[in-house]
Amino acid sequence: MSRYRISKYNPLLRDERGCFIGEDWTSFSDIGKKYNGKVLTNLQYIDVEAKYMDAIITVLHQSQVNTMIVEKLEKQFSASTLKKMLGRYNLQFTQLDAEFVSQIKNGLRLDMTEIKKTVMLVLRDCFWCELLSETGEVKIEFGYDYYVYIQGVNIETSTISSVRLRPCRERRER
Repeated sequence: MSRYRISKYNPLLRDERGCFIGEDWTSFSDIGKKYNGKVLTNLQYIDVEAKYMDAIITVLHQSQVNTMIVEKLEKQFSASTLKKMLGRYNLQFTQLDAEFVSQIKNGLRLDMTEIKKTVMLVLRDCFWCELLSETGEVKIEFGYDYYVYIQGVNIETSTISSVRLRPCRERRER
């Protein structure tokens, strides 16, 4: 079974075992801290987060997977705690996000829009889960330090290249 790792880290900065040896942020809670002489902004964080969501949705579309099922769900925080936690870093946690978090449960079948929302909320530490296709062949796992793993898919080389080489969207901070 194939297994892929989605990672924002520079592949040139890995040791012989494949471990990242550079200095880089690993969580939304690193917003405002300096890495390689530059302060991580919430807009830069959101840009990377969006690329992860786009990569996952692209792979699922290519694999003809339209729904995923929530497995191994772990929730730690109330909606009000999440709103405060994310607000400290100028990240939105809307009423719709709060409703989604309160309604998510093991066995819940998610469509593409809900998969994207789930990826965002897991990356923001709102909860943790795994996602499994209805056939059980495709699985998405979320790891520590902003890693996401997808197994049970065969990703075309052109897709890997397009995701890897996708340019950052230019954004201006106000």
